[in-house]
Amino acid sequence: MGTDPEPKGIKRTTAVEAEKLKLISEGCNPKTKEEKHVSKRIIGEVFKTHHAIQTLDKTILNLEMELTAARAAQESLLVGSPLSTDANRANHLGRESI
Repeated sequence: MGTDPEPKGIKRTTAVEAEKLKLISEGCNPKTKEEKHVSKRIIGEVFKTHHAIQTLDKTILNLEMELTAARAAQESLLVGSPLSTDANRANHLGRESI
């Protein structure tokens, strides 16, 4: 039995040579560099989004506290001490405009 002849013009590479070629081609591959750039950009966008969500959470919390305080103040005015005639009128006018 003989070995199959190698096709002309095609050279077989050893495992070591193949690994070297792979390392060289990966280092020169512009897609690899582009992927790293895209990855950094995505991480930056995720950071910005996370920061925006935190900011919105704080804003919502502050608005909820203000609303609670305003409702407490309104309730104390309605239930608490008797209102003066002017305050009663202003409260009534405020309700009509809603």
